[in-house]
Amino acid sequence: MRNWLKQFFVSSKKPSAVQSASPSALAASVEHKRQGDALLREGDFAAAADAYRRALDSDPNCAPAHSNLGYVLKEQGLVDAAEQSLERALALDPAIADAHYMLATLCQADGRQEAACAHFRKAVELAPDFEIAYLDFVKLLFQRGLLEDAMKIAVDGIRFNPACANLHLYLGNLQDEMEQPDLACASYEKALAIQPEYAQALGNLGTVLLRQEKLDAAIAALRQAVALDPQYLDAHTNLGNALLKQNRFDDAMTCYDTGLAIDRTSGRLRYNKGLLSLLLGDFASGWQDYEYRWTQTDQFRAPDFAQPLWQNDADISGKAILLHAEQGLGDTLHFVRYVEQVAAQGATVYLQVHPQLASLVASIPGVAKVIASGEPLPAFDFHCPLASLPLAFKTDLTTIPSKTPYLQPSTERVAYWAQRLQGYAAPRIGLVWAGAALFKNDRNRSIALPTFARIAADRGLHFFSLQKELRAADAPLLQTLPNVTQLGPELSDFAETAAAIANLDLIITVDTAVAHLAGALGKPVWILLPFFPDFRWLVERTDSPWYPSARLFRQPSIGDWDSVMEAVGDALSAQFAELMGSRIER
Repeated sequence: MRNWLKQFFVSSKKPSAVQSASPSALAASVEHKRQGDALLREGDFAAAADAYRRALDSDPNCAPAHSNLGYVLKEQGLVDAAEQSLERALALDPAIADAHYMLATLCQADGRQEAACAHFRKAVELAPDFEIAYLDFVKLLFQRGLLEDAMKIAVDGIRFNPACANLHLYLGNLQDEMEQPDLACASYEKALAIQPEYAQALGNLGTVLLRQEKLDAAIAALRQAVALDPQYLDAHTNLGNALLKQNRFDDAMTCYDTGLAIDRTSGRLRYNKGLLSLLLGDFASGWQDYEYRWTQTDQFRAPDFAQPLWQNDADISGKAILLHAEQGLGDTLHFVRYVEQVAAQGATVYLQVHPQLASLVASIPGVAKVIASGEPLPAFDFHCPLASLPLAFKTDLTTIPSKTPYLQPSTERVAYWAQRLQGYAAPRIGLVWAGAALFKNDRNRSIALPTFARIAADRGLHFFSLQKELRAADAPLLQTLPNVTQLGPELSDFAETAAAIANLDLIITVDTAVAHLAGALGKPVWILLPFFPDFRWLVERTDSPWYPSARLFRQPSIGDWDSVMEAVGDALSAQFAELMGSRIER
């Protein structure tokens, strides 16, 4: 029996407001109800229902008997009869909190959300210590996206039930959803102060700490969570993610495998394991598990075409195939390298990409037509997402299509930029220090300009900013760097950026789309990577099998860009030592 029944259904109730039965009938009704309550405590629903019916035969106006019968009928699956009993109870006595609560749950199950909210609200007004009513009310409001209302109810619930760990947990969930991570952590800690072995509170706390990059604390909380509940799938997953961010690859893989032993169908675990396998160079299983990215609905949108998915499992000679981008700009630039292999099978290849890339990728041999996202599609027979092509071609480390350049900027625009930059002596070095601020991992991949600008100081070299968007503090600082010229405002799309890069000698960039663009153009590019890198950069290497012209500079520890800047500075000095010395002497 649910704990809250002890407080409501089997407790003494005030007499019904309507008294129409004789004293003897009332006494009989009270006795039958008492018997029903005893049977209810024992979980004998059928016998309890019979007792409540006898109570109502003696006194049809016994509101508590109607209410308790409604509960029993609900538990027996007799929903319509349950609702009738509960409504009769409230018609006789509108102040029965548990009847409002049960009607709320019935309305919610039937999709009548407004009515459910009204009954939940009445239940907690009548019984401020009704914990389960507060909890279910908060969950319903949360599900409906009414976060402010849910927050108010959760706070009210805690005010009347300060020792309810669940309410502190739900408040933390709301605060997390409303991007108040510090408050969420405080709420989870309050829940744990009440209930120290509360696995879900530990798991949620660890998850928020993980998003805040407080990895040691996150790992500690998540380890406690899985120790308390070994079947806690999300905790195993997030523990693996936290360990992965510390480059503890074996430990992370163990967490993913443990989670998959609990649930082999977990798309999130398979996807995460796939990313780790790719990072470690295990492409055979990595590309297979990478296909589970479609389960990550907050990141990827699964293709919805009537035409079949092509996985190199059908003859496409003489057929039309749509290759389409489903990820970011850098990912698209990375995977379009496969277009020529598809075209070589005799297919007519249509390529759907972001509008910013459309004119640039039109230069790829074998592309019949480029369609910008949002434009009408031509008729086609098969389709394949660009990021699924490595799996289709069973790519491993030895078969990566690494021939560059596989993109060609416009000859006319290259000539324009040659004239535009003719007054600047070689080497001309392009710079990108930050990606899109909205990217979820931007805090790790981007470098603050004051740190990045050290490589441009006192070297006798000239640099060119390729940043399209400047953050608020960047513009004033750039104006103080006489050997840095801003080109960003002139770069209308990636075709223009490619033409500008064609006239530069070296690109130094964080892990953004420009890194992929420079690599695809075969331009020397130095890519500055965070401690935990994207899967395509693998581990420990200073080169890239995807881009022969790339050189990788990695953080030696989390957040240590200073060491990276020092390494890049030393590399510049080594590569351009004679030139730099002669210019500084002048």
